[in-house]
Amino acid sequence: MSRRSISFSVVLSLCAVFLLPQAYAENDAETHFILGEGYADHEMFPEAMQSYDQAIKQDPKMFDAYVRRAVLSIRTDRDEAALEDLNQAIGLRPRDAEAYFYRGLAQDRLGKSAEALQDYDRAAELGFKDARLHYYRARLHELNKNYEWALKECHQAISMRKRYEEALLLRAQVYEHLEQWEKALKDFAAVAKQDPDNESIQWGQADIYAKTDRLDKALTIWQDLLKSKPETVETFLLFAETYESHELFEEAAGMLAEAINAVEADKPQQLATLYRQRARLFEKQEKWDAAIDDYARWISVQPKVAEPYAHRALLRFEKGDVFGSIEDNSLAIYWEPDHAEAYLNRAIARQKEQLYEEMEQDLEQAYRWGDSALKAELLPVLEELNPQFKPTI
Repeated sequence: MSRRSISFSVVLSLCAVFLLPQAYAENDAETHFILGEGYADHEMFPEAMQSYDQAIKQDPKMFDAYVRRAVLSIRTDRDEAALEDLNQAIGLRPRDAEAYFYRGLAQDRLGKSAEALQDYDRAAELGFKDARLHYYRARLHELNKNYEWALKECHQAISMRKRYEEALLLRAQVYEHLEQWEKALKDFAAVAKQDPDNESIQWGQADIYAKTDRLDKALTIWQDLLKSKPETVETFLLFAETYESHELFEEAAGMLAEAINAVEADKPQQLATLYRQRARLFEKQEKWDAAIDDYARWISVQPKVAEPYAHRALLRFEKGDVFGSIEDNSLAIYWEPDHAEAYLNRAIARQKEQLYEEMEQDLEQAYRWGDSALKAELLPVLEELNPQFKPTI
């Protein structure tokens, strides 16, 4: 036993074991149960589990031992074992509210949402009164997009425990779903008073400000959050994705530039991914030249990958550089000979240059390598160009 303070109840329990006749103590389920409670109170989990095991061994119908062992199993992430014990407990006492609550919790942790909600509801019917019950029900209703029910349960949980941080945060999220922005901000502010270092509050507030056209406030919060984080690729990517999701494309591009600068020299795959992401971002803004430059950078890192050539080909065609488009599609096909889209796009470019024979050849290859949807689209075109065309499987 580790050196730690032991409660008076544990001392009494230990004394009881040694003072009682040995045969009686070894076979006394109640004594083992009391020991288990004392060990559990002091987070001596292996000893507590052994004591509950002994209690149940001596008395297989000891309801409290099954429930307490199940609670200990939940605390130690043994949810399947907890579920088995709670099934046993409910078999012994089918109308015990606490057993249904904990079985609901075990089901919840195992991802069995429907079963968990049924058990939580049954616990409530049987008179179980605990703020956690309402919070857990609210969380499941929120996951199921039953926002009005989730809100009702959050209200109940918070009425029972005024400073219930998790319930306040959940209610703020539910208010967001319902687009009740000011109420959500009020709940975030309430949690911030209790836990000013909780970053999820700041992210939530910034998200609401961005959605309600208060971008200056959102940007201030995001910039403060950025200052508090290490300057890593992952950090810059997180903020780039956040900015892009709110169509703050300039800010997103700035974060991607920071991410590119932070990439270590021996990680070309990561660098290529960042160039790809920024090129796509430039495409959204119709900044074709900037996107083309990033595809070129991607090619410099991964010259034997077809995708950047195929994407750059599309942009060159968009800008009127038809021969450049044909060249890039040809390179994409060189590195990936079954690239159906590159054949199709090269065919379109060749049609524009009136290279009809080559166009037809590319369409046939696009048909050959394309998926069923592309085949269905190309078949009537090919049959019109060449009545002798015979489809391949």
